[in-house]
Amino acid sequence: SSCAMATLLRPGTLWRRATRSHRHFSAAVRAVPVGTPGTTDYRIFYERGSDRISPWHDIELRAADTGLVNFVCEIPKYTRAKFEVNVKEQSNPIAQDLKKGLLRDYPGPIYWNYGCVPQT
Repeated sequence: SSCAMATLLRPGTLWRRATRSHRHFSAAVRAVPVGTPGTTDYRIFYERGSDRISPWHDIELRAADTGLVNFVCEIPKYTRAKFEVNVKEQSNPIAQDLKKGLLRDYPGPIYWNYGCVPQT
């Protein structure tokens, strides 16, 4: 099937990628970075209006009546830090993965956007 995606990039702003004739997006969701990048306390939370939401549970799978599917980008292409939706924390923020207490990085950049489709 052919399906365009509306994409949430992190941190801070919304980004749209759609078919040439469409420019729609899941309304008023924004990524909010909290903490210092490169530390274990750094998180990227999502908000709709003044409410903190889960990017996994609360962002709609489909973007209104557009035929677009929302995508939450956990690891932007050309980056090395291994981020993921933290399913153990309230609101499921995006956090850098840990291994033996240390921040996890890939040995080199990945060449694609990596993430999840909400509510799947």
